[in-house]
Parts: sequence; C-alpha cells; structure tokens
Amino acid sequence: MVGLLAALAGCTGDITGGGPGAGPGMTPGQSPEGVTTPDGVGWATRFPKLSNEQWENSVRDLFYLDAPTGLAESFAPGPADGGYDNQAAAGQTVAGDAWQRYQVAAEALAKLVTDDAQKLAKLVPASAPSSGPERARATITELGLRTYRRPLSISEANAYVALYDKGAALDSADPFGSGMNLVIQTMLQSPHFLYRVESSAKPEGPRIWLNGFEVATRLSYALWNTTPPKALLDAAAAGELKTAEALKARALSMLADPRATTTLERFHEQTFRTGVFGSQLKDAKFDFEPVAPVLAEEARLFFADVVAQGGGIREILTKPVAYVNEVTAPFYGITGITGTQLQKVDLDPTRRIGLLSQVGFLSQTGARTLTDPVHRGLAVLKEVLCDDPDPPPPIEITTPVVPPGQTTRQTYEQATACGPGCHNTLINPPGFAFEHFDTVGRWRDDEDGLPIDVTGTFGARVGWSVEAKHENEPIMLQFDGAVDLLTQLAELDRTHECYARHLLQFVLAKPVDPAELGAGNLLGEHSKTSGAASVILGELVTLNTFRARALDPQ
Repeated sequence: MVGLLAALAGCTGDITGGGPGAGPGMTPGQSPEGVTTPDGVGWATRFPKLSNEQWENSVRDLFYLDAPTGLAESFAPGPADGGYDNQAAAGQTVAGDAWQRYQVAAEALAKLVTDDAQKLAKLVPASAPSSGPERARATITELGLRTYRRPLSISEANAYVALYDKGAALDSADPFGSGMNLVIQTMLQSPHFLYRVESSAKPEGPRIWLNGFEVATRLSYALWNTTPPKALLDAAAAGELKTAEALKARALSMLADPRATTTLERFHEQTFRTGVFGSQLKDAKFDFEPVAPVLAEEARLFFADVVAQGGGIREILTKPVAYVNEVTAPFYGITGITGTQLQKVDLDPTRRIGLLSQVGFLSQTGARTLTDPVHRGLAVLKEVLCDDPDPPPPIEITTPVVPPGQTTRQTYEQATACGPGCHNTLINPPGFAFEHFDTVGRWRDDEDGLPIDVTGTFGARVGWSVEAKHENEPIMLQFDGAVDLLTQLAELDRTHECYARHLLQFVLAKPVDPAELGAGNLLGEHSKTSGAASVILGELVTLNTFRARALDPQ
C-alpha cells in the first residue's frame, strides 16, 4: 500500500532519485565556487528531510493538537555526529524500514483525527459548504496547502479527491471521516511533507531565488521548528515575503513568540552540548550522583535567562549567575538554599562567570577523579572559537597519572609537550585557566597543598579553513584564571564570528559553505555590536543565502 500512497501523493523521481544531500554531479560536502561578500549563497540540498522533532511539531500544528503525539519515538534516531539535529536529518533519505514507520505513524494519526468529530471539524475551512463533494474538496485544498507548505496543483487536488471518494465509499455511516482518513494517511507519507522541497528553478546569476512558500517554510522551521502557520502561507501567497525588509519584519514578529525562545534554547543546548551534562562518571568520594540529574536543566534555564534578557554569546560567557537547588548549591559554595526547585542565584564574579564556570560544564569536561585540562581546552576551542585542532599523531594516548608532589598542570605539560601550535599554545592553556575548579566544579584554592597556576598565553587561531589557520598569525591572549580568559574571549571578534557561524549552520541545517564566509563575518559584527541572538537572526533571514539557493552544477 505504501507504493500506492506515494504515487497518489505526487512522489516523483525528481524528489527521490539520488536523494537529498548531493546535487547532480556533486558529491556530498562539495561546494560551488564561493565568494567572500555577504551576498554569497552556499550550496544546500533542495530536499532537507524533517527531523523527528520537526515531524512531531508539524503534525501537532497541522491538526491543531494540544501536545505532540509521541509517534515519532518509533522513528529511527538521527545520526549523533551530524551537528545539529535538524542538520543531521536534512541529509538523510527515507530508506530501510523508515517508510513502514512513517506509514504506521500516519495511519495512527489519521485515526486519531478522524475518530474525533471535534478534531476533524477543525480541518474544515469556515467557508466550506456544510456537506457534499465541494466540502471535501475545500478541506483537501486547505489541508494540502498546509501539509505540502504550498498550494496543491490541480492534478494533485484531483488525485486526493478521487482517493477521498474511495475512502468515503467504505463507510456509509461516516463517509467524510472515512474519506479524510485515507487522505490524511496519504498526505503524511508524501515526500512533499517529509521533505522541505525547494523546486524553484528560475536562475538569476549564480543563484535561484526561493519562491514565497519556500521562504515561508525556511522561516518557520528556522524560528519555530515547525510547519508554517496558515497566516505565513497566506503572506507568501500575497507576495509579502519578497523583499529582505519585509522578511526581516516578519522574522522579528515571529521571534517575539515563545516558540522562537524554545528554538533558541535548543540551539544553545546543542551548540554547547549541554544535553549530556551530568553523564560523566565520577569517583564516589565526590558524592556527585545526586547532582548530575539537574545539570542539563540548569543550563537550559541559564540559556532561557540569557535569551529573555536579549543576550548572546557575550552573556553566555560572562553572566555571573547559576540555577541551583539544595543539592547543587554546596558545589558552588552557596549556603541557605532549600528545596529541590532550581533557583537563580548570583555568583561571585571574581571566581565564576558564564556557562563555562558552572558545575555542568566543569564536571562534564573533568575526568573521574582529576581535572582534565585537555578536554576543557578543547571545549573552548570547538564551541567558542570554532577551531578543531589538527588530528593527533597515530600514537597510543593515555590519561596522565599525577604523581605525588606534582600538580595536574605540571603533569599535563610534560605529557602533552608536542611543539608549537599543539598542546602547549593551543589546547592546554585555556584548559589550565580552569584549574581552580576540581573535576566536579567545586572551587579549590590549592591542589593537595600545592599552589595552582592558572596563568598562561593562548594563541587563538584565525581563519575558516585549515590552511588559513596555519597561515594567519594567531591572536595572543595573556590571562590569569578563567574569569580573565572568558572576559577576553567575550570581546574577541573570532568568538562572535564563531557564534554567528553556529547560528548560520543551525538555521540552514547544513555546514557553512565557503561562499557564506562573508555572511558569517557580517553576522559576527552584529553579534559583537548588538549581542542579542534574536537580532542576529533578524539579520540572517535577510541574507541571500537564506532567501536563495545556489545553482545545481551541470
């Protein structure tokens, strides 16, 4: 039955042939010739697949449900190493038993909606006739617009009406519900729902401008992580999304909605990998097990606070607050907190500022018993500066053992001595800045009676490509402790460029293309001057790379 449903839904070889992820004559990851102005448009698949969360959000909103259905829990999870979850899903195809899983979910959802007269009635347009075939056609036309995120063609609408007639004939007691059941099943299995299809094909120079419905789709999934609402589709139909100015105004309006706040929280959680906070095993002597379950939630509340106050990467790195309860407060050296509810507290800004001095980050990047300067330093490089160090040499790597009379820093300096541009100037120094915090994030004045050295010089590399990072002179930072380092990083151009690049990758659900270097630099300037993530997003949607796609190579 799956093949029949796909055919009726308008599944063509243009959509499934070759699958998303690579254009004709292009291998995955390959990019067209790029430019370094903000006008550049990076290559992206024309058929990004919905993530499991996007599927759930979309069907909830399509059918006006009060909550997610939970049906997507039966879908295969997205790749864990695909960057953001929407990016990981975008390059996938519906393969293996995925079609069957989508079919089962579609059937269950169709039954949920059509077995409930009130739910089904919500799908009928107010202007539709009260009965008869035109009522069914009007409902199909409206639902098709919202499901496909564009108007149905005449042939598609006729095919759905014919399918409806077959379903209606199966149940004389409830022909409308029976017919719509089959229609809903089919629409939810169509590639036009499961993929965000971009079919515009009128080139202008090196790019193809997206049509209004495609822009509306990008905008809605970027800001709300769900299918476009009817009002946005109506705006697309009326030609109200054609200019950058109009699109920015629409985006700023959507960013004021709580759904955008949730999306920004997800962006930060995935950028800084806070979902795994608390999962790093610790020695029993630290009594860490009761603390672990709330650390991811603490980070979420912190991000929500930053977003609500109009902040961005500067505040993420420097805001001296945390969310604690009676279990976690002692790890911050805070007294007088009672209850299990997380409460916002001010931290001593001479010791702790921002996410990277909170217990969640420090414990996750610490080892079982000792601190781990290498992984703390790597986290700073990757998440704050978008810098993946060169791969290590092919040698066996073991965790150093700190001998008596020696500090962790001294041991790591000896064990990881590998020449300029490696651990000594790139990876280790930012990690050493956090040595006043033990492996579970508690402050310590000394290490087993030995003085702790948190000073250092750190060379932040500049450039997008590996070659540029090697050729360009690094930005040298001298620091004394974590607060000093984080304060300097918060004002560094590279930090804001990286933050903007993360946003660009998240919104476009793909790696940043060389052609988008100029766009990333421009957004980085907005990050440094305005600070607010919402402001950066408002500018991002005006860029060519959001409003257009690159030409497919011939």
